[in-house]
Amino acid sequence: MGEAVRLQSRLTFGILSWSLLLAAALALVLGGDFRNLGNVRIRAWWLLALAPALKIGLLASHAPASWWAQPLIFVLVAIGGAANWRLPGVSLIALGLVLNAAVIPANGGFMPSSTAADRLGASTQSNALSKPEDGTTPLAFLDDRIPFSPTHQALSLGDIAIMVGGVWLVVGLAQPTRVPRLAHAKDPW
Repeated sequence: MGEAVRLQSRLTFGILSWSLLLAAALALVLGGDFRNLGNVRIRAWWLLALAPALKIGLLASHAPASWWAQPLIFVLVAIGGAANWRLPGVSLIALGLVLNAAVIPANGGFMPSSTAADRLGASTQSNALSKPEDGTTPLAFLDDRIPFSPTHQALSLGDIAIMVGGVWLVVGLAQPTRVPRLAHAKDPW
């Protein structure tokens, strides 16, 4: 199981890296200036930092399956998102969170993975945050089932909404000059 946890941690960073690269490239193409990111006040930033730290810690420590882990991570992100609701893309991130939050409690606190993950070479073994899908998985259409070949990972509809919202957030905060509607006011507070 140690190899499965390392693989999932690597894939999580892989999809995050792809999203950040896309956001940076799009912001530059649209005339954004990353210096604008330094002027943004992120409220409850420590909660937003604690959520991925908890996820990485659980996976790296090979923690056993824990029904409370995913819901706690989602609560931390939800509170951080609510505190920053006026930032661009946060509403789409919230939609993704709601989609994922629907399937996880319905499956005992775990995100199920479909066989799509197996086809990509990703692990569908149980760990502290996920478990393999079976024939009785509630809301299976919302689980990790959309293949993402670059990282050999299966994504959920919620993951895609979160990633698109994250790209929108970075692009919007960079305040692109070619599409100014994407950016909000310089300081919404």
